[in-house]
Amino acid sequence: CAVEVGPDHPVFQNQNGALINLKERKLVFYPYEKKEKIVHVPEGIEIIAEESFAGHNAISEVILPDSLKVIEAKAFYSCRGLTRIHIPNQVTRIGSSAFHSCSGLLSVTLPESLHLIDYSLFYACSSLEDIRLPEKLRVIAPCAFSGCGSLSVLLFPDEIVDIGDAAFEGCRSIETVRLPEKLENLGARAFGSCVMLDSVEINAGLKIIPSQAFARCENLNQVRIPEGIEEIQSEAFDCCENLLTLVLPASVAEIDPTAFHHCKNIMLFVYPGSYAMNYAKDTDMLYSEI
Repeated sequence: CAVEVGPDHPVFQNQNGALINLKERKLVFYPYEKKEKIVHVPEGIEIIAEESFAGHNAISEVILPDSLKVIEAKAFYSCRGLTRIHIPNQVTRIGSSAFHSCSGLLSVTLPESLHLIDYSLFYACSSLEDIRLPEKLRVIAPCAFSGCGSLSVLLFPDEIVDIGDAAFEGCRSIETVRLPEKLENLGARAFGSCVMLDSVEINAGLKIIPSQAFARCENLNQVRIPEGIEEIQSEAFDCCENLLTLVLPASVAEIDPTAFHHCKNIMLFVYPGSYAMNYAKDTDMLYSEI
């Protein structure tokens, strides 16, 4: 319901139905009964409050002011009619789940000032096709893009050091992944169930391929694992039925017994006397010496 505010209130003001905190320059609440398809957030607003637009399915586009600096958690949660949004370059923080379940969202422009894509930020944005990741981005938090089934092109900036658990799990349209050179941590299930993924290039700086990182990527047929990888954890490539060959570098010193579970036809290419060679022998896997 609409919030009534007296004209002389020292803190709050009603602007076209939206409740504004003047001291904090924050849009606090946007009433459900407003049915405008295009919403203009007033110039001067610096913060969009937590859940302020949550569940507003009538909105198709939000125009944000250049003054905006922060979008708080769940600000646009489950705005299923929202199709596009341009986030100004002055925004330095977007809270967790801010666009969670915005299932109609087609494209997003993120600010170059953003260093973190927070937890579940675009979770289940099933129509999202196009997103350009900022050049200074360093961290993609767990579940950030999980369930974005229409996202097909994914280009990682060079500065990313951390991709969290299930960050891209269930992104069914991604075909190619090239991990950035500075990446230090890849989370469990990071690309699990990316069923159209056919090519993966792992960066040289990574030490561990984590549990279920590429599990259930049933179309995956080309994986480059560089020298420097030390461990391949449980079910990392589980059910990758089209993965027929894989070169394991001499640096690999530990492989979980289930790492290649249900990879029925895979042949490992290994270095003589290496841990990988002994692993292949111990697990009765097909292998050939390099």
